[in-house]
Amino acid sequence: MKNVWSLLVLVSAMAAFVCVGCTPPAADSTEETPETSAKPADAVALSPADEKLEGFAKEILTAGKVNWTSDFSAAMEKAKAEGKMVFVKYTASYCAPCKTMEKEALSDDAVVSKLDDLAVAVHVDIDTATGEVMDDYYPKKGVPAGILVDPASGQAVDRYLGYPAENGVKDFSDWLDKNTPA
Repeated sequence: MKNVWSLLVLVSAMAAFVCVGCTPPAADSTEETPETSAKPADAVALSPADEKLEGFAKEILTAGKVNWTSDFSAAMEKAKAEGKMVFVKYTASYCAPCKTMEKEALSDDAVVSKLDDLAVAVHVDIDTATGEVMDDYYPKKGVPAGILVDPASGQAVDRYLGYPAENGVKDFSDWLDKNTPA
């Protein structure tokens, strides 16, 4: 359990330092900035680290039907409060099967509903510092990869590796069914 809390602290600290070049508005500033502007209640909340993501990773966090977060510690707390698991999805910008999985399985209404009922979804780009730290705690053997984590124990419960070229939606949906409590 100590290792899980160490991971949560480390990932949170890294997220705070990933935002290179960010400067908070001056205390006497009344100018509205992206960090201080109001956002609709249903908007995907992005951390400062998420705001600096480029290309594929930022698109995945804000596109599609899955409500992704990149904040693992917040996902663990939310999952505990809601009685869910945490689904950690590892991906990379150059990964064609990752993009196919996103367009097919993770955009399918039935699959998204199953995933939302089962877990809080965390997106991890393996080519980031956060990706390296997460891989130390929840190793993967390739991408795309999904790992279900029990938020109470911090232990990996099951893993999903790859995305089949044929029947990928059904394969991933069946994996979610297998991990859904009866």
